[in-house]
Amino acid sequence: NMLPNYGVSSSYDEYVENFLNTVKTGVASYDNYDNGASFFDNLATVSHHALSHATPFWSIVATYPGEAQKRWETMQALAYGAKGVVFFTYAYFPPLGQPAILNPDNTPSTQYEEVTRVNADVHAIGQYLLGAQLLGFDSAATNPRPSDGTLSFTAPASITYGRFRGTTHLYFFFANRSAS
Repeated sequence: NMLPNYGVSSSYDEYVENFLNTVKTGVASYDNYDNGASFFDNLATVSHHALSHATPFWSIVATYPGEAQKRWETMQALAYGAKGVVFFTYAYFPPLGQPAILNPDNTPSTQYEEVTRVNADVHAIGQYLLGAQLLGFDSAATNPRPSDGTLSFTAPASITYGRFRGTTHLYFFFANRSAS
C-alpha cells in the first residue's frame, strides 16, 4: 500500500513511479486520510501512474467519518478510475480508537450499515465502469490527464468527472466535488 504525498519526503510522482516499478503487486493501492488539497493531487497522481502501468488502482477510505464523507471519498475515487475501494478499518483496533465496521464484540456497528449503503452504489456504478478504460478525469484541482482526444470539457469547480470507454459506450461519471 502506497503512502499519500504528505507521507513521503521525495516527489510524489517519483515515489509512485518507483513503487509501481519495484513492487509490482498487480494493484496500486493507496490511502489518503487528509481531505485537504492533497486529496485530489494524490488521486490524480496515483490514477495517472496506475494507468501508465496498466495496473488497476484501489483507494482506501476511512470508516470513521460519517456516511456522507465515506460516499464522497468513494465517488471521487471512482471518477479518477479506481477499480476497487477498501474501507479501513474492518474490526475494532484499540490503538486507533476509531469506529470500525465491527464493534469490539464483533457485531455490526453503525459503520457497517453505512458501508453497506455506499457499497450498494459502488456495485451499481461498477457494472458500467469496472470493465471500462479510463480516458481522462478533471476537477478544479487537477489538469485533465490522461487524454485520448475524445469528447472532453473542463469541469466546473463543483464537479469532478471521469471519462471511460466501455466495449460499446463512452461513459462520463460525475461526482460532486463538495464534501458537504
